[in-house]
Parts: sequence; structure tokens; C-alpha cells
Amino acid sequence: MHIDSSQPSFGLASQRSSRARMIVAHQHDDIEFNIAPTAMSYRIDGTLVDIPPNRLAGFWAARPHQLIDDAPEDWVHWLTVPLGLFLSWNLPDGLAARMLRGDVVLFSDAPRGAPAVDRFEQWGADLAAANPWTDDIVKLELEAYLRRLDFAPLRADSPGAEKRIPGRSALLAGRMAEFISTRSAEPISVADVARAVHVHPGYAMTAFRTSVGTTIGSYLAQCRVAHAQRLLITTTLPVQEIGLSVGFQSVSQFYDRFGAACGITPGAYRRLHAQNAG
Repeated sequence: MHIDSSQPSFGLASQRSSRARMIVAHQHDDIEFNIAPTAMSYRIDGTLVDIPPNRLAGFWAARPHQLIDDAPEDWVHWLTVPLGLFLSWNLPDGLAARMLRGDVVLFSDAPRGAPAVDRFEQWGADLAAANPWTDDIVKLELEAYLRRLDFAPLRADSPGAEKRIPGRSALLAGRMAEFISTRSAEPISVADVARAVHVHPGYAMTAFRTSVGTTIGSYLAQCRVAHAQRLLITTTLPVQEIGLSVGFQSVSQFYDRFGAACGITPGAYRRLHAQNAG
């Protein structure tokens, strides 16, 4: 399910796999759900979060994210839903808004019926059949399932959130990613990032790339694109104003970076999701 480069969307997909640290932070324009038998540590948009065992969690995967612990003896089940499809569903008030705002959402299991992991396995088998009829069944069942669930945001500062972050480089990378995410609208440089964690710029670049799998500059662009995506969906601000407000230095740079990450122009992205949400 997870690969080393970002792509616009994985589509509607459900798959179980062994669990391993993601070698690169990436992003894709889906709502991602996952569940595993043991706790999972993520870095999402620069913030460290710990997902409890056997709890269904969901977040908007347009934000740069990275599974940062290894548990090859364990499994994890992933399910991705294209954002446009997710926004078109009649889901509980506040769920989409929370995810677009950046919350990682924890779900309580449905009061009756099969547990989440069993449902995910069935949907995975149905989608693997590549049959439009069964695809439609999965969409209907998943929408109904999400409508049944109670949900609450997961606090990033929950106990144990940082307990499995090994090594000085990984700790520094986490602090740098958080600095980049929270200040991505500013004209920050590698020197600024290094200064924030009190290391030499050369060491900062090496530690960041080793732990996050991408350069500081690329990660900064990912954060800016993700913030632009949110503003395009949730506000009526002019497209060019959004590009400049999230930190791009020119409109042409905004269009280039956005197109590379999302596969379409910012205006087309806004129209697509306005239609799906309407």
C-alpha cells in the first residue's frame, strides 16, 4: 500500500500487510484508515502521534505522514478512500471537518456486527475482484459503517506518543518536521531549520533525509501543498491568494508544485471537490 513516492490517490483500496517503518514521508489525496493489533507511531504533518492497538484510526493523507516504528511480526490493515468520494457521503457532522483540519480521528467499533478488521478484510477481497458491482457494494457498506461509529480526535500529546522514537537523528528529524510544518507559510531556509534544533545545517540535512526520506525543501513544499489543498476546499479565497498565503514565493511556483503533487491545477482541484461535496 505505501510506496516511496507521493501520488495523487491510491483510490478505493483495502489491504493487509506486514508492518514496517516507512522509509519516506509521503502524501496522497485520500482519507486513510488503519487498524493494527499493537500500537503504531506516526509522524503526521510534523506531529508525533501514537495510535492505540486494535483501534480504527483515520486521517487525511494529503498531509505528509510516515509510520516510524518497525513491527515486522505484526500486521496492519489499510483502507484508503479518495477524498472526493469521502466528501460526497452523508457522514456525521464534523467528521470531514476534523480530518481536513488535521485531526487524527479514533473510532469506536460499531455496536453490532463484525469487528472493523473483519469488515476491512471482506472489503479488501471484494475490491480485489475488480468488479464495478462489488465496488459499489463496498462504497455503500463503508459509508453506512462510518455513519454508525462514534469518533473522537486523538490528541498528539497523548501518553506514550513519543516512546518508540529511537536515536538522536530521528528525534532531531521529528523536531525539524514539526518546525517546518508550523512555519511552512514563512520564508524559512535550511539554516533556519538547523538553528531551531541547534545543529549545523549540513548535519540537519543529513539527519532529516535519513529519518524522513526526503529533503527539507521537499518536505516544506509538501506541507505548503497540503495546507493549500485544505484552503481550496474549505474557503472561497482566490486561488492565487492561497498560493502566496501558504508560503510559495510566486504563483508560478505554486502551480508547479501543486500540479506535481496533485496531478491537476489548484482551480481544478477546488472545482472537483466542490462538486463532490455538493
